Amino acid sequence: MVARVFSRLLKIECKDFIFASGVSNSRCSDENQFSRESKLLVSSLEECPDTQKFLYFSTCSIYDPDAQSSPYVDHKSRMEEYVLGHPGGQVIRLPQLAGPNAPASTLISFLVSKIRAKEKIIVWENAYRNVIDIDHAALIVNEYLLGPYSSERIINVANPYSVSVMQLVKHIEFFLGIEASINTVSRGAKYCIDISHIRPVIQSLGIAFGDNYIHNVLRKYYS
Repeated sequence: MVARVFSRLLKIECKDFIFASGVSNSRCSDENQFSRESKLLVSSLEECPDTQKFLYFSTCSIYDPDAQSSPYVDHKSRMEEYVLGHPGGQVIRLPQLAGPNAPASTLISFLVSKIRAKEKIIVWENAYRNVIDIDHAALIVNEYLLGPYSSERIINVANPYSVSVMQLVKHIEFFLGIEASINTVSRGAKYCIDISHIRPVIQSLGIAFGDNYIHNVLRKYYS
């Protein structure tokens, strides 16, 4: 999904390298998958000349205190180190993505599927998640890399507003017209994602991150 959308929208010159073949499931703990990405990333970095940009997609879960010790975040942190060791390496940290044919492992796809099937879901009542339309993420990255901002080595591309998982469930309930079957546990936390670098880009693009954003995403991809 990431590769298709970014290849359609990005205007980066073809000499630049965009690595969109990483492990994307934040619940992954499979060392074989981590090893696959690591080997491909290292070989790709070796092929990329020092004078060219190398763009790598990482995760905003790095800021989540409940995820920082997970195998996935540990793996992504190591991959970031490899990328930043390259003179042209840049890391784009992304939050939860919504997009066309999104993998079942993505948060919104998972919740929509479970609520539609009327299956029981466990909700961390204190957890917050950040959701962005993949089209908006690609537009922001495109504008950022073409503008006067691209000297930063690590950039967070995220929604200015995070939403509680409980509120996200309520958005989906309203959209589907189905009451979710949930059990709540007292876990989770709200964490900050610094998007100060991309605020001018969001403003210039006129992207409306507001009260209706989640509903618009659901209507766009899950109607």
